[in-house]
Amino acid sequence: MASFIPLQSEDGLNLPRSLGVDGKPLPFPRKISNAVHRGPQQLKSSKLTLQASPFGQFLDHDIILTPLSTGRCF
Repeated sequence: MASFIPLQSEDGLNLPRSLGVDGKPLPFPRKISNAVHRGPQQLKSSKLTLQASPFGQFLDHDIILTPLSTGRCF
């Protein structure tokens, strides 16, 4: 399989790079993954329940699926 970007590895074959183009150490992949895929933070309000999410989805779908007005008065 061809690649658009040439391989840049530590040993030119298999080892992943450990230094960036500026010569500084690259961050650990786990640290990047945790920063990108953070889990949900604790809710600020204890009054919300799991019912808030389905209600919001119902409201959203109801608004989206409502027919547009033709602009004519009855």
